[in-house]
Amino acid sequence: MLGSEMGASLINALVSLTQVGNRDQFRRAFAAVTVNDVFNFLSYFILMPIEVGTGVIEKISGAIVQPLSGVKASEIKTLNFLTDPVLNYIIRALLGGQIGILVRKLMDKDLPWPFTCFTNYVVMVVGCVIVMIIQSSGVFRAVLTPLVGIGVVTLERLYPLLLGANVGTTFTGVLAAFSADPAKIKETLQMALAQTVYNLIGVILFYPIPFMRRIPINIAKKLANKTSKYRWFALIYIAVIFFILPIYLFGVSFLPLPIMLSMICIPLGFFAILILINYIQVKCPGNLPQKLRSWNFLPDYLHSLHPYDKAMTRYCTKISFCRKFWHRNADDIDLREGNRDMETLFKLSHQTQV
Repeated sequence: MLGSEMGASLINALVSLTQVGNRDQFRRAFAAVTVNDVFNFLSYFILMPIEVGTGVIEKISGAIVQPLSGVKASEIKTLNFLTDPVLNYIIRALLGGQIGILVRKLMDKDLPWPFTCFTNYVVMVVGCVIVMIIQSSGVFRAVLTPLVGIGVVTLERLYPLLLGANVGTTFTGVLAAFSADPAKIKETLQMALAQTVYNLIGVILFYPIPFMRRIPINIAKKLANKTSKYRWFALIYIAVIFFILPIYLFGVSFLPLPIMLSMICIPLGFFAILILINYIQVKCPGNLPQKLRSWNFLPDYLHSLHPYDKAMTRYCTKISFCRKFWHRNADDIDLREGNRDMETLFKLSHQTQV
């Protein structure tokens, strides 16, 4: 489930690179990329141990499909022939200037009092419905990323949209389950619903409580701030999150269970300790030993990206895709050319929709 969610974010990350020439736009766009990734990772690392120990997701999804025992399902085909025209229209519309103004007006508005507190929940439902229609959360995210970059949509408003999209994208899996072998309808539908339950539990964990809601947003902003300063870090992020980490996890999955758990838990524990120390350094450094109140006792190359910046920038500007955008700024960006670049990526996202 995590693999499918993360895979849908790859095109989104590539779309953010089209705004790398403007640091402010790139910072906002990259935050839009990472906020959903952070949510997925946090949900996974919390729910995976619970699921392994209790099987709660399996039990909930099993209870939902239990009434279908013995029921024969007729084949339900996917609705691409209906949704493709809608999808293409949405892409063209969102790339236009006027629709951007309309989106800005809609996204900046809240429900009237006393329903103001429900605004983001309505936004979440809207995101869910849109993705159910276009059957591609990847396209939805890729369309929104440049809008966040140029300031049309705020990260705080994007977050519930993405959570709704995560739930809405499971609708395609549910439809596909109904077209499976009638003798196995219960198993296939339960598998599809398990992802829906997983996403719903994640939403419950990381949205209704304001403190929990801020965690993915704050982490995404910190990553985006670092990436806007060292823009090549975006390529490192893409390589690690979408290639190196999946290959590593796939490889260790073939090892005996104790070794596999060790190779997963030890790095996780190490990074958890680093994150905790960083948090204490910011919030209450007096609670730490004098030496741990900053990382200055370490060599620069172990606690800063600055020593790598010059070499990595030179290397990244040699990559044709990056060189095309790297030296742009707000004054020399050809919007029509940028739109063509993004539209190409949107089409690729549609071809690889999840």
